[in-house]
Amino acid sequence: QDHLGSGFPRASRLSGSTSASAMAAETEMVKLKSSQGEIFQVEPDVACMSTLIKNMVDDSGTDEEIPLPNVKTAILSKVIDYCKYHKDSPPEEIQKPLKSTNLIECGVSEWDAEYVNIEQEVLFEIILAANYLDIKTLLDLTCAK
Repeated sequence: QDHLGSGFPRASRLSGSTSASAMAAETEMVKLKSSQGEIFQVEPDVACMSTLIKNMVDDSGTDEEIPLPNVKTAILSKVIDYCKYHKDSPPEEIQKPLKSTNLIECGVSEWDAEYVNIEQEVLFEIILAANYLDIKTLLDLTCAK
């Protein structure tokens, strides 16, 4: 009986914290709206890598969706991918002037180098989005390319 008694509260405490954090995560998601009306639900620490979005969240909280009229759905999706990847591992600062046209030789991670290995037109749109959203590390990366 002692064994059951000691194991049970641990399990209930665990499930209690899980549901509490799940509920918190549900209510605290930041809703970003692309120029085409698509809504992306993003964790606050991911969305707030953008200084623009961070300021909007600080001013009015996470209840309202945040319209991003200058960012198309496909580009917003790429920007969110970048922010999700770097949420827990901020990129190294890119040394300027660039020593090489090979980004990896300039200290850029393989993931980042692959991220910007895209068509020039898409790269340009990500540069504009990074500038508008004020995500310095993404702007530095895309401009280095």
